[in-house]
Amino acid sequence: MRGYRSSNLAAMRQGEARHRAHGRAVVGYHRLRWLALALLSLAAVLIVAWLLLSLGA
Repeated sequence: MRGYRSSNLAAMRQGEARHRAHGRAVVGYHRLRWLALALLSLAAVLIVAWLLLSLGA
């Protein structure tokens, strides 16, 4: 650990690992959320297109 003079390096490493794991979980959640929004948007567009085509035919 550069910049820190501590005798408790094990606890610092454990805390940093926990912090990084939480960051990865947050990034994964946001990617999943964007995927869900994209799928919902696609479904809405397809439903509107289907309605327009069925009303026109």
